[in-house]
Amino acid sequence: MQVNGKPFKWFILPGLLALVGCQQKNEFVAPPPPQVTVSLPVEQEVQEYYSTTGQTRASKTVVLRARVSGYLQEIHFRDGDLVEKGQLLYLIDPAPYEAEVASAQAAQEKASAQLLLAEQNLKRTKELAAKKVATANELDIQEAEVATSKADLGAAEARLQEAKLSLSYTKITAPFAGRIGHHMVDIGNLIQIGETTLAKIEATDPIYAYFTISEADLLRFLEMAQKGEIKISEADPLRIELALGDSSDFEFEGKLDFREFGVDPETGTTERRAVFDNTDGGLIPGLFVRVRGKVGDPAKKLLVPEEAIGSDQRGDFLRVVNEKNIVEHRAVETGILVDGKRVIESGLKPDDRVVVVGLQRAQPGKEVNPEDKTPETSAKSAVSQDTKTENKKSAS
Repeated sequence: MQVNGKPFKWFILPGLLALVGCQQKNEFVAPPPPQVTVSLPVEQEVQEYYSTTGQTRASKTVVLRARVSGYLQEIHFRDGDLVEKGQLLYLIDPAPYEAEVASAQAAQEKASAQLLLAEQNLKRTKELAAKKVATANELDIQEAEVATSKADLGAAEARLQEAKLSLSYTKITAPFAGRIGHHMVDIGNLIQIGETTLAKIEATDPIYAYFTISEADLLRFLEMAQKGEIKISEADPLRIELALGDSSDFEFEGKLDFREFGVDPETGTTERRAVFDNTDGGLIPGLFVRVRGKVGDPAKKLLVPEEAIGSDQRGDFLRVVNEKNIVEHRAVETGILVDGKRVIESGLKPDDRVVVVGLQRAQPGKEVNPEDKTPETSAKSAVSQDTKTENKKSAS
């Protein structure tokens, strides 16, 4: 290539470009550290609860069946009624059994008359025997007649009692107070003794709630009991609280009244039962509920907002900003949830500045621009979620 008729020297070009570059000013500025919000952990007394799901059941249940056969004559309740103990519910046609009572009554009266006659004959025979008029054999015969008549009277009285009892069974009454279901047999149907189901009654005051405890939790509680951290007493049973559905209000309070002995080897659980007063009928059998009970006494714990906790394959962690505003990674062991804050069992100190907003921007080993946030305290005591769920989170 020629410039103004002279050859251009290409080797000069790099030097010219370098000279031009040196004359330009470097305007690159590093970005500022990302801004995050930090807060000190909240320190407060926390009451731990064991919380799990359960199901309500009636405290008493009976399936009504007839004790005598016959045609159903009357029904004395409405389906779903609350019935009282001893209330008449069904009437089976009593006529055949009234006839049996009358027949047995007549037989009993006949046997009584025969005994009276035998006793009178024995008396006369004794008088004649004293005068040497009646023989010893005749006296023996009369004494045997009296004994036989007494036995006949006893049998007649037993048959009369049996007949009266059968007659009483034609009236089917409630064995205890409770709510009765729908009638299963209509008037006019033939009732077979012991076979025909008439209705079901359930007593719901008090009412039971059954739930299970895992083997791991049971062993933990037994260890705590040995250390004196919790008390297990039949005289002072553990108070149990109950909440319906997804409600956070444990409005029903009862007490533990049954502990299954041993652990089911197939499920690895042991059953427990709590009893609740149910005068107002707020609980019905068959509900899936949440129950909880206190575990030990309240203890001071460190809590952080739930959203400040991260999780990976190694477990739960926090991002903590040190005095040089450098982010540190902290593996932590989490506990129960308290009003949106999670208890940190280990891995955290009271003066640690925890990243509560901007967790994704807070990379370990990098500088950040922290903005302090005043920690919020809670006046409420701890309310744990399902202990099994909590344990999974701690191990995740």
